[in-house]
Amino acid sequence: MLTLDQRFAFQGQSVAWGSIGDGAPVILIHGFPWSAQAWRNIAPWIAKTYKVYFFDMLGCGLSEKNENQTVSENVQSDLLEALVEHWQLHKPPEFDVHLIWGEHDTFIPLAQSRELQGLLAADSFTTVPNAAHIVHEDAPEAIIGALLRNL
Repeated sequence: MLTLDQRFAFQGQSVAWGSIGDGAPVILIHGFPWSAQAWRNIAPWIAKTYKVYFFDMLGCGLSEKNENQTVSENVQSDLLEALVEHWQLHKPPEFDVHLIWGEHDTFIPLAQSRELQGLLAADSFTTVPNAAHIVHEDAPEAIIGALLRNL
């Protein structure tokens, strides 16, 4: 399990985060409504070479959850921007986007993921054979390989 033993105050709410490793920074972002634990089998491998940051989005995992909470994409985007500032990762605002998709994803089919690649201007797109929507559970070794090839 990843340890999210740090807290960050964002718009009056508590956000759980953690980091492991040393080196150039890599931020792992989970999907919604999962948690950073989605990366528990992958982060340690990346941390052999990089400083890996991970966090639970608002409304997810160990971060604050409440009934009237706004957890929209805009709020989560603002949260990520605030965390990058908090972590003092003052690099240019440009970053690489690497999409890793399960070829048998029925939740968001492969054709739609290709559209997402275009919308995000992703730098790379890796299709993982024999994996469904939760690729990190179906094929963690494929994700590790894809990330390490593209970092």
